Amino acid sequence: MSHFYTLQEFLPGMIEQKKGHVMAVASIASFWSGAAMSSYSCSKAAVLALHESLVQELKHRYRCPEIKTSIVHPHFTRTKLIAGFEESLKKRKRAAPLLEPQDVADRMVKQILSGKSGQIFIPESTRILIPLVRGLPTWLQEFLRDSVARSEMNTEIGK
Repeated sequence: MSHFYTLQEFLPGMIEQKKGHVMAVASIASFWSGAAMSSYSCSKAAVLALHESLVQELKHRYRCPEIKTSIVHPHFTRTKLIAGFEESLKKRKRAAPLLEPQDVADRMVKQILSGKSGQIFIPESTRILIPLVRGLPTWLQEFLRDSVARSEMNTEIGK
């Protein structure tokens, strides 16, 4: 809801001035839902849907393509949110390394300073594979999710 309220507060001024940059923070979980991640994943999927709608509204309803929009999808980032299963993540051989919050923030600032809209995946290696999961047959999506669920993650994310 914070994204929605922030847009309500600041977007009218951006539209009036025909300038600005909206940066949304989502997650790889926008595309990938797993065991113990339901509340977190659905909130991040909602951020992605809001962002995609906003891009279209700025172009076609408000005729403000000058307003830039970006969304960041970081992988697991070392925060209090994942503290309960950080060791489990480290043990998984195929998982991307934990990101540091400063690295995510630096990448967001870099995107804003570029003056371009974009969709940012951190690490970059997740840019292709993670969104493609949604296009796979359901049985294969479930197989992939099941393989992750069988890992040692026992703590619910987002609590």
